[in-house]
Amino acid sequence: MTVSDRIESRTGVAGTCAAVLFAVAGALFVVYPVVRPYAAGGAPDGRAEFASPWWLVAHLAAVGGFIAFGLALVALSGLLKGRVANERRWSPWRRRGSGSG
Repeated sequence: MTVSDRIESRTGVAGTCAAVLFAVAGALFVVYPVVRPYAAGGAPDGRAEFASPWWLVAHLAAVGGFIAFGLALVALSGLLKGRVANERRWSPWRRRGSGSG
């Protein structure tokens, strides 16, 4: 197995992981406003909302969304690094030590 084969196999996994993590992050970010309790009439006093267990569920969903989004960016970064490394290796404009300094 050559290095280029390893890069190609990793880009497939990285692309799938990135897509799944972006979808999970999106779903968790949708859960946050749907589940979060809101004060009746927009009252600034939110003691009852803070005491609700749904407040915790909503905010943990948002935290999970941010974590999944960050991991998706890391997977996407790995995917792009593999492609850039592969493109640079086969670039026709790359100098191959022709001695033209």
